[in-house]
Amino acid sequence: MAITVQEIVTRINNHFDDSNNDAYSLNVKINWINAAQKDLAYRLPIEFLQKIVKTEKQDTQASYGDMVSWLYPLPVDFLKMVEVLYHNIACKLIKLGQRQMIGRNMDLMPSEIEPIALIREGKIEIFPSLNSQTDGLEIIYIVNPITLTTVTDVIQLDNYVELIFNYVLCQAYAKDNQPEADKYLNLYIGYIAEILGVK
Repeated sequence: MAITVQEIVTRINNHFDDSNNDAYSLNVKINWINAAQKDLAYRLPIEFLQKIVKTEKQDTQASYGDMVSWLYPLPVDFLKMVEVLYHNIACKLIKLGQRQMIGRNMDLMPSEIEPIALIREGKIEIFPSLNSQTDGLEIIYIVNPITLTTVTDVIQLDNYVELIFNYVLCQAYAKDNQPEADKYLNLYIGYIAEILGVK
C-alpha cells in the first residue's frame, strides 16, 4: 500500500494533535521526512538495508541476467551513491548521461571504467564477473535513498515509511529534549532490528 508525504504529515499532525497545516509547516515536515530518510540510511543496521534489495535467486550470488531491484522505486534522478562489495573492492555508482554505472576503479575516467552493473529503468542490472561462479555482487546499503520533494511523491515500502514516521517524531521530540529523542530512536532501531532478525 503506497503512502504519500501528505499522509505522513497527517499522521504526524494527528500524533501531536496539530491542526496547523499551512504551507510553511508542511514544508518543514517534508524536510524532516527527507532528512529522516538520509540519516536512517547511515544509522540503521546494514543487515536491515540489505533486506531492501533482492535478486531473483534471493541471494547475493550474481550471475548473468540476474536483476537486483529495490522494493521501492528508484527515482529517475537518483544520482548519488550506493556502495557495493565486489570481490572485496568498494565501488560506487557514478552518473553516465541517463545511465548510472558501477565500476571497479573509481580513479579512472567514466569512459574507462569497466562496468559490472548499471541502473536502467529503475533496476540494477548485474554483469557477470570474471569468475561469476564464485564472485558475487552484494549490495550493502543505500547512502542516499529516494528523497521526497512534493506531497504527490510516493513511497511503496511500508516498513520504511514506519521508520521515517517514527524518525520524524524523534526530530520533533529533539526540539525540546535531544537526549530523550536519541534514546527513543535507538530503541526503535533496536526494535526493528529484532523484528527482522538482525543481530
